[in-house]
Amino acid sequence: MANLLPDSGAPTVVELGAGTGALTSRIHRRLPTGSRLLAIELDEVLAVHLAAQLPDVDVRQGDAERLPALLAEAGIARADAVVTSLPWTLLPRRRRDALLDAVAAALTPDGIATAIVTRTALPSRARELRSAFEERFLEVTTMPTVWRNLPPAAVLVARRPRAAQVADAS
Repeated sequence: MANLLPDSGAPTVVELGAGTGALTSRIHRRLPTGSRLLAIELDEVLAVHLAAQLPDVDVRQGDAERLPALLAEAGIARADAVVTSLPWTLLPRRRRDALLDAVAAALTPDGIATAIVTRTALPSRARELRSAFEERFLEVTTMPTVWRNLPPAAVLVARRPRAAQVADAS
């Protein structure tokens, strides 16, 4: 997933659900000098642990539904990329939609969002998730399944948020 992120310029990348930082450290190593990585974690204990483990990463404890406000608090207008490993197919529809609305609103017009979709998810839930992404992004693709991952998973890649397109037109 980190390979999908910009490797030139000075992008701003947000990770939602950073947890213990397994993906956070890979993202941090991938990003070029001058980039900014904001790791958002709901659990206060995990956020404190992650901040101690990765002092060069801007770790914020908070709810991803508040993503635009969390970005503003960090002095960021919009992010170039949002990476998530949230359990999207397990979330209630209202929560999923609120999170996706926050992600789409937080991205630049050419922004990218990624989401891990485990192959243990019910096929109907995976289809619903893809449809929810398609409602909010102009381009949605699914990377091939990584079968050696436990559980096997694919990455949903969404580009060009519709919310950013609408905001730029006004």
